Formats: sequence, structure tokens, C-alpha cells
Amino acid sequence: MGASAGIDPEKTDRRALWRQVLLVFAALEAALWTAGVAQGCFIALTVGLTVAWAFSERHPWPGLGLNPAAIRRGWWIAPVAGAVGGLILLAAWRWHTLRPPAGILVACINVVFSLIWAFAQQFLAQSFFFLHFEYLLRSGRQAVLATALLFSAAHIPNPVLVPVTLVGGLIFSELFRRNRTLYMLAVAQALVALCLAISVPETVLHDMRVGIGYFSYRP
Repeated sequence: MGASAGIDPEKTDRRALWRQVLLVFAALEAALWTAGVAQGCFIALTVGLTVAWAFSERHPWPGLGLNPAAIRRGWWIAPVAGAVGGLILLAAWRWHTLRPPAGILVACINVVFSLIWAFAQQFLAQSFFFLHFEYLLRSGRQAVLATALLFSAAHIPNPVLVPVTLVGGLIFSELFRRNRTLYMLAVAQALVALCLAISVPETVLHDMRVGIGYFSYRP
């Protein structure tokens, strides 16, 4: 009888996946709560581990949410997010907190940056954390909750973004579970984030910063 006869391959695989989840989240938190060179190193580590492990788990391209054809199933997500953003803007106009962007060029740059940043966040949240949780917890709905909690925790201590990302994380993760598309989720997140950025007072929002950046923000 070989030495590995008593080893459960599935249990070993599950432990490895839990380690991946913990290491990526630890690297992410370290990036959020450090500055300078250390922060850059932790950001690179988070990106490297996320991409390497997301693509090494043998998920098919559509399973990662990267298949453009899936846009057809979730095309309606962006218009709904646009409507939510419109309500945010309307409320800000009513309460006199609306701050229009300083020029068309600034607005265009903010839109492009927001789309890229939202796609990166959704890849981390859905293609990595959600898919790991879905396998480890053996439940898509539990994976939705776990992903939303981590997504929200990553936005501590921002008092606006923590509750918003908890609700958004629940909605986006459930939409990913059903539609397996990142593109429309990224557009939806970018739309809502842009509307929040010009609607919520900077004294509370702190330029959408989280982690140590929330405390070091100076208007």
C-alpha cells in the first residue's frame, strides 16, 4: 500500500483553495492599509495571485465571466444601474450636494478609469472569490453572501461605501451566479460609483477612498 493511500485528494484540494482565498484577501488588505513602496508590492502580489489562481483552476472561459456572448443575457443590467444612478443624482440635486465634474476631459478620464477599475474589482470578486466560494461552500447562494461580505469588508472604514458595497455585492454576485458575465457588472458598478462620487459630500466620502487612504485624505 502506497504512502498516499490515506490521503483524500478532494480534501487536499479544498484546503489549497481555502489557502488561496485567505492569501489573496490578506494581500488585498495589506495593500489597502499600507502606503508607498509596500503598498505597491502588495498590490502587485494581489493582482499576480488573483490572475494566476483564477486561471489555474481550469474554469472554462465562460465560467470566469469573460465570454462576450454572455452580454446578451445581462444587457439589461446597465440600464437598471443607470436608473439607480439617476435616482442618486436626483437626490443629490434635491439636497444641494451635487458636484458636476470640472470639464468634459475630466469627466471622460473619470469614466474610463472607473470602467477599468470596476472590471478589475468584479474580476477579483466574482472570477476569483465567488468561484472559489461556490466550490468550497457547495452552494451558489452561500457564495453570494460570502463574496458580498468580503467585498464590503474591503471598503472599511468608508461609512458610505461599506453598506453600499454590501448591498451591491449581494446584487452583483447573484447576477454573476445567474448570468456569468463581468462586462455588464463592471459597467453597472462604474455608473453607480460615478454618480456617488459627485453626489455624496466629500466630508463623508473622502474621494471614495478606503483603508488607510480614508484617514490620510485631505480635501
